[in-house]
Amino acid sequence: MKQHNYFLSILTILVISTISLAQTARVQIIHNSADVSAEQVDIYLDDVILRDDFEFRTATAFQDVTANTPINIKVAPSNSNSSGDFVYELNTTLNANDTYILIANGIISTSGYTINDNFGIDVFNMAREAATNADNTDILFHHGSIDFEAVDVNQVPTTGAPVNLVNNLAYSEFSNGYTSLFSNTYTVNFTAQNDNSQVLTEYTLSLFPAFEGEAVTVIASGFQDPSANSNGEPFGVWLATAAGGPLTEIPPNALSTQSIDALKADVFPNPVRDYLSVNFEKSQNTTLSLFDIQGRKVLEQDLGLQNRIFLGDLNEGMYVLNLNNGFGSETMKIRKN
Repeated sequence: MKQHNYFLSILTILVISTISLAQTARVQIIHNSADVSAEQVDIYLDDVILRDDFEFRTATAFQDVTANTPINIKVAPSNSNSSGDFVYELNTTLNANDTYILIANGIISTSGYTINDNFGIDVFNMAREAATNADNTDILFHHGSIDFEAVDVNQVPTTGAPVNLVNNLAYSEFSNGYTSLFSNTYTVNFTAQNDNSQVLTEYTLSLFPAFEGEAVTVIASGFQDPSANSNGEPFGVWLATAAGGPLTEIPPNALSTQSIDALKADVFPNPVRDYLSVNFEKSQNTTLSLFDIQGRKVLEQDLGLQNRIFLGDLNEGMYVLNLNNGFGSETMKIRKN
């Protein structure tokens, strides 16, 4: 009888252990709210501090969280004394054995920002902690830049047409699953939604050796127009790994010369840091007008044949450039870094 009870006890422990193991989900949290007042936040899980002084553009590692029962996540200022100081809370129930990425985006402040999209947490429930092929890197894309337009994401080969990776990715959205790329170095650009001829930004994505065999999240982050958003962090593209820690910045490329055949003009570089060159094949009476993203004219200048225009005093962000001469009028976007 004792032996029977002993085996029964062991069986009961195994059953309980199996059930217990089944009642967890894996979760990673990424702080991508560019609100200056949320540069650091405290994260509470069921009123217990989960992460103290959690910094902007930082990720936690994946960890086990109770599943199949309601949980409460609260975000509070970094000087909070308890979860009662929260400024945002999420009540949810996670599915057992699922893997989640939770990205904090949006604005906590009530003023100082052109788009007051409320702070929130975007949830992706089919996350990976490693690539499905050890020679590849699996990439999940997320649009977390509140004032940047919807984009297409493309891989740009050395020859041939760009390869579309993601279509119509708007703010707060994740790509429809992962893109798996052989771990190598790629040129990736963001183009205007449904207009791949209009390149907004371009980046060098180096996957080997640092990210070989990993599943990563590539995040559009920061403000397109920091000057209109409390001088917050400028737009950039950042990468989070499953191990967590500070996000890795993906370096932007200086885009090649943009030729405008109709105006017989070359405009370069784009993005621009200090000086923008606008050169014409033939001398024309050309007027250059530059507008910020809110439509305010920040510069107007008459141009000659060869022009070097100082933009170093302008705030970082996106601008609209208009050229008008006897050949016609053309408009393009210029990125100021």
